[in-house]
Amino acid sequence: MLIGRKEAIRSLEWDMQKEEPQFVAVYGRRRVGKTFLIRTFFKDQFAFYHTGLRKGSRVEQLTAFRDSLVASGYRDCPVLPNWMTAFRELLHLVEILPQGRKVLFIDELPWMDTPRCDLLMALDHFWNAWASARREKDVFLIICGSAASWIIRNVVRNTG
Repeated sequence: MLIGRKEAIRSLEWDMQKEEPQFVAVYGRRRVGKTFLIRTFFKDQFAFYHTGLRKGSRVEQLTAFRDSLVASGYRDCPVLPNWMTAFRELLHLVEILPQGRKVLFIDELPWMDTPRCDLLMALDHFWNAWASARREKDVFLIICGSAASWIIRNVVRNTG
């Protein structure tokens, strides 16, 4: 049960009703219920769900992302050498899924941003070059993380 989340729920309902792609960032301190809110609101009905690994290396993060792609139905997903490839394969997953709204949930995104990786460039490219321009307008991308300053600095205030 969600208590005291009326504004957050109203905002998610508003965004879900829009007939255009949505990119939602949910951030706040650890253990306040961000993931619980998203999982409860969407009733765990995600086209793609991934959680970054705390203190995972780039290779471990990419391996876990691939595992999430496979768990979401992309059975023959190749090895992911970098984030550009990873998001290209996420694009492929979305394209092979049935019609309808596709909720993509990436939890603890800041943990995935390891030193000298191309995560932000790849995420930016995925959203700007493909997901937001998709003719079907069916992508609902949610990123979440407890490193609020990272999300604000790298995503919310990103001018790219």
